[in-house]
Amino acid sequence: MTVLIWAGAVFLLLASLAPLPPKSVLHHDLPSHFVLQWAIGAAVLMVAALMFHVHGKIYLVLFASYLLCIYQLFPFLATRKAAPKEGPSLKILQTNIWKNNGDATALAKLIRDENPDIIAVDEVHAPFEALFEELKSIYPHQHVRLSTRPSFGIAVLSKTPLENLSEKYLATPEIPSIFFRTQLGGKTLDIVALHAANPLRELGLRDKEFEALAAWRAEENPPNLIVTGDLNATPYCRAFKKMTQAMNLTDARRGRGLLGSWPTYARLPFLYIPIDHALAGGGASIDDFKLGPNVGSDHLPLIFTVRC
Repeated sequence: MTVLIWAGAVFLLLASLAPLPPKSVLHHDLPSHFVLQWAIGAAVLMVAALMFHVHGKIYLVLFASYLLCIYQLFPFLATRKAAPKEGPSLKILQTNIWKNNGDATALAKLIRDENPDIIAVDEVHAPFEALFEELKSIYPHQHVRLSTRPSFGIAVLSKTPLENLSEKYLATPEIPSIFFRTQLGGKTLDIVALHAANPLRELGLRDKEFEALAAWRAEENPPNLIVTGDLNATPYCRAFKKMTQAMNLTDARRGRGLLGSWPTYARLPFLYIPIDHALAGGGASIDDFKLGPNVGSDHLPLIFTVRC
């Protein structure tokens, strides 16, 4: 048992170091997304070491792993004491509906219950196209784009006009992203809706999308910006940190909790990881950020309010 506990401790130390290397490589990008789980594992192994009377430096190894994880988690665990917000606001619902989900009923109910101003949807396919058509009386401004790859269909529905709308293919012509503007309190708000490539299969494409997005921000420099979607990256991974720092974006989760959104089939919330995001830049800010109920997907929706 001592050998097994030591093996687990060494693994956890290496896994907890995964967010730190400066370049994305699959063997450390993948473990970088599971920081919470590594912290829990270190605590459990410490208890196991005590129970089985393991002696020596194993406690230093496990404590170091735990502290490295807490260092990554702390900005999200700290409680934000935000001043009450006033003025015009925009409510956004973002969700990955999952290509294997054939029932649009739960999403329709969520839309009725939350009544968002803008809806951004990833993995759009046939049953949901029919729902969007039914919603045109409420959301007359729609842009729906199916992809040659079912996982990358994307749509935006809005109560107000989608100004300056364009599709951009940040890394490959198979993965579209939607860029548009809207007006909020007399100010222009740029919104980017995207679904990044899966790093298990296409780590380079995901990172290229992040780099292209940062380059767009540097060139266009919109005064108020929201980026939302399934980014297939947690806040702890190096590529995500590099992108948000380059774009000067604030993660809506900071000070609000980890709020893991995937995978719902894991059943236990502490196994979920936060890969669906709402990020704000410039004069835009996000409040009332929360997860929505399961709509039959492997992701939970995001519901948040934007102010400028």
